[in-house]
Amino acid sequence: MHSLVIASDYRVPDPARVPRLLESRKSALADIGAHHVIVHASTVDRGRVLVSIAVHNPEPIVDLLRSRVFFDWFDAVGVEDIPAVFAGELVDRTDLTDTDNPGPPGVIVAAMTSVQDVSGLVERVHFALDRFRVAGIRKTWIFQAFDDPREVMILQEIGDENSAISSLRSRIAKLLMRPSSTRAGSVREIRSQGPGGPRRAARRRRPL
Repeated sequence: MHSLVIASDYRVPDPARVPRLLESRKSALADIGAHHVIVHASTVDRGRVLVSIAVHNPEPIVDLLRSRVFFDWFDAVGVEDIPAVFAGELVDRTDLTDTDNPGPPGVIVAAMTSVQDVSGLVERVHFALDRFRVAGIRKTWIFQAFDDPREVMILQEIGDENSAISSLRSRIAKLLMRPSSTRAGSVREIRSQGPGGPRRAARRRRPL
C-alpha cells in the first residue's frame, strides 16, 4: 500500500489553535489512515498555514477527499472557502544534514508547480546538491501529484529564515523553477510550527 500526502494551504483566524484542533481529531484522522500530520505557519503572511497529512489508505484518492473528516476539519479551523488540495506521493528525497549533529528544525520553503518532466527535475536537484549544501539547504522532498503527472510539490528545509529568503532569490530557485520547465507556480515560504496528528477546489497559485 502506497503512502500518499494530502497538502493544502489556507488562511485561518488563529494558527496557534491548529495543532490543538488536530490533536482533538486524532481518532478521526486515524480512521482515514493518517499516520503523520505536519503544520507549517507562514513567516511572511500572518494567518496562512500549510497542513500536510501522510495517509495509508487503499481507497481511491477522490473517495478519500470526499470524507466528512476533511469538511469537519475546515469548519473547525474557520476556513470559509474550501482550498485547493495537492494529493501525491514522494518520488525523491535528499538529506544533506550531519547525522551526528542535525541541529534544530529549520525553515521550510515550499513550491507547488507544474513541470515538463519530473524525472528531469529530480536529475537537476541531484546535480545541484553541492550548491544546495553551500546555500544551507538541508533536505529536499519532491512529491508528484496523482491527478496530474506534471504537477509537483517541492519542500526544502533551510537553516534559518534569512538563508531561506536568500535561496529564493538565488540561482537555486531558478534551477528548480526555471521558465523552460515551469508552466505555473509560486514559491511559498513557511516555518515549521510542529507536528500534530474536500471537495477538490479549482487550482490556485498565490504566494504563501
